[in-house]
Parts: sequence; structure tokens; C-alpha cells
Amino acid sequence: MKKLMPYLAAAGLVMIVMLVLFFPACTLSPSGITILDGDYSPPLYIEAQFSSSELMKLYFTEKIMVIEAELQNDTTKTSSVCTIDPLMCIQESDSVFSIPVVFTSETEPGLPYTLFACAEDEAGNTLNFSVSFSGFNNRMPPVMLNEVRTEYTKPKVEFVEMKVLEDGNIGGLVVYNAYDGEKSWYIFPSVEVKKDEMLVLHYRTLEEDCRDEYGSLDESLGTESNPGARDFWIPETRARIGLNDVILVKSSCTGKILDALLISESGKEGWKTEEMEKAARRAYESGAWSSGWEPKDALCSDNVTTTRTLSRQKDGSWITTASGGASPGKENSTKAYVK
Repeated sequence: MKKLMPYLAAAGLVMIVMLVLFFPACTLSPSGITILDGDYSPPLYIEAQFSSSELMKLYFTEKIMVIEAELQNDTTKTSSVCTIDPLMCIQESDSVFSIPVVFTSETEPGLPYTLFACAEDEAGNTLNFSVSFSGFNNRMPPVMLNEVRTEYTKPKVEFVEMKVLEDGNIGGLVVYNAYDGEKSWYIFPSVEVKKDEMLVLHYRTLEEDCRDEYGSLDESLGTESNPGARDFWIPETRARIGLNDVILVKSSCTGKILDALLISESGKEGWKTEEMEKAARRAYESGAWSSGWEPKDALCSDNVTTTRTLSRQKDGSWITTASGGASPGKENSTKAYVK
């Protein structure tokens, strides 16, 4: 028994340390461990949404009593103090509270910014966090997903093609596919576009002449660049789109979903990840995808190849094109694949 005493003492010490570390609402006293009552959990940050180029709303899980923030322009590395009145914090719904943030100067469309902040709830618990976003764009045009390639054969890469439906500026336009994850979404820079322009986002950059086209449409010389379309390239070499995926096009400023495409191989009973299911539900609930949110409601991706793409037709329906039907930046093929 005496031999066991040192081990028992060590085990007891480890237990005490674990209690203190993992249960912060407790203290050590001469009589032992005392569990404290009260709220010791910090508020959780949910999301940020713009109302204008000078006003943003921050959403939390608890009412915010004190908040301090600083806005940084990530391009110029300059900072400015924001105006935040905690008395303006209101309850939006169960466990959702919003508080407005007023910027001292307008944000510029498409430019990257980071908001650094510290928020305190009613119990005095604090949360330090940061929010990265693109400057507000009040001229974001509606866009429509038009063609998608999920497969890759060097030098031809995966792509998402969109059609611009009105003149405007695409600064802050986001393309996000849930297979790849929200942290890897693509945000377009500030570029003036015209109605009926085609935007082609190539998902890999494998050649030296792949250039983003801010002005002229013939600047990019990469494989499948089209002088009649505006080409952009993701600086990546790995796969980014899945045969089972949810593609969303949205505004980074407002969070509004402009268009969506759900794709799935046949026979899938559920989405592979929680993030994919969440994105599918958002697409359906927003009205951007009307068929439903489950894989069975998605466009079938069984027969796609590098030359057979998912292509939108003039009536709004989607087909898998026949072999050789891939047409990034061009008029879509109307010939469907037939087994």
C-alpha cells in the first residue's frame, strides 16, 4: 500500500489540475475544490452583415454591454476607430443579438478589411475576435451560374462560369463550394462588368500566362482563356470541386445568395459533411435552388468528365453535355450526353 501512495497522490494532483483547467468556474480553497455558480462562458460571435458602406451589424449569441473595435484596411495597413453604441444592441431572435458598427469613412468596394474587436456580455465575460471582409459594394450585379466543370485533365482545369445579368461592379462577389470549405471561398476584386459578360473562374493555375482580367478580356493566355469572357484564376494546384458539392454565389457584404447549384452522384442518401448540408439548406431556403436540399434533389453528376460539363440551358434547366461540349466563356452546348 505504501508503494501505491506516491502514485495515488500524483493521480489526485492531475485530477485537480484537470478540474481547474477544464472547469474554470471552480476555485481551490483550504477545504478543497468549490464549484462556483454563474455565467462564465464568453459570448459567441455569429456573423457580420453590411447595411451600407459605413454601417455593419455584428451578431452574437448574447447581449453585448461593452465593445471596442478597430478597422484595418489590409491593403494600406491603415487603421481607424469605429463608433459602437452598446445601447443599440437588440435581440433579433432566441440567442441572437445584433449591434451596429459605424465606420468613420466609407469602405471601398472589393478591398480587403479586417475588424479587430473585444466584446463583453452582461456577466462580464469577454471575447476577442476578428472579422475579415470586403468593402461594401452597392453596385453588385445579379449573376447566374452557367456552366461547371468538376473534373481535371492537365492543362484543362475545373471551372465555374457565370453570366452577368446587369452592368455593375463585382468587387466582393463570392464563389463558395462546400466541398472545399468556407475558409477557401474566392472573393472577386473590384472590376467593372457589363450585362451579358461571362465570368470564368478557373480553379487551378498551372501555367505562367494565366492572368486575372481587370480590364481587357484578352489579357489571359492560359489554356481555355477566352477573349470574349473575363477570366480569373485561383492560385492552387489541388482539386477544389467535388462530384458531390454545393456551389453558392453570394455577396460578401450582405451575405445574400445570388445563385446556387447542388450536384450529387446518384444513390447518395446524405451530404458527406455538416458544412455541405448547411450550405444546401441555405441554398434551398434562400430560393436560389428550388428543388430541395437533399442529395436526391441535386443535379446528377454521374456522367461528367473533363469534356462533359454541367451546363445551363436557356430555359433554366441543366444538362450534362455530350462529349466535347465543354465551353468555358462561350455559348453553352445544347447537346446532352446520352448513355
